[in-house]
Amino acid sequence: MKTSRKSVLLSNWRSIAVRTVLLATSLFGMSGARAEEPLFTADAGTFMSKRLQSMPDLVISLFGAIERIAKYETPATYPRVRQVTRVELEREACEGRKCRFVKAAYVPEKGLFMDNALNPQANVMDRSILLHEIVHHFQASTRRYAHLTDCERARAEEEEAYAIQNAYLAQNGGGYVPFPARAYNCRAQS
Repeated sequence: MKTSRKSVLLSNWRSIAVRTVLLATSLFGMSGARAEEPLFTADAGTFMSKRLQSMPDLVISLFGAIERIAKYETPATYPRVRQVTRVELEREACEGRKCRFVKAAYVPEKGLFMDNALNPQANVMDRSILLHEIVHHFQASTRRYAHLTDCERARAEEEEAYAIQNAYLAQNGGGYVPFPARAYNCRAQS
């Protein structure tokens, strides 16, 4: 019996929905946080059309994209994602200093902070920024670069996050973000 492409895709999305239910208790669960929106929609058509209705749906979708692009194993938990004011972002990501180029940051043990001016549900570039920070959650969960020095680890993590972000953008027609290599010159810091 021949299986149609549509039924295979639908089966894949159902698999994601089942995995989502299993991981739902940890969704946005760092520090006892809870999601304000539904964890996911039961309608597979919503997933198929990429009309994501909530931040939890979007995070789940980006987890899948990272798994496909980078062949990462799924972390046991989702990061807590908060859209915050510019002042709050600078406090969390830049230790209170002005950092006008930072649009989002992953802070281990606290989660992900994203400038509330971003609209990842509607804008592919903003979505890629969220994906970039979620990559850092994957990296922290797997301790992939723990064997490197602090500077080498920071550079390797950023290089990989930019590569995955750009692969995502290439797949979704959204542009390219260059890796700021000068900011990660470990030899100059030795």
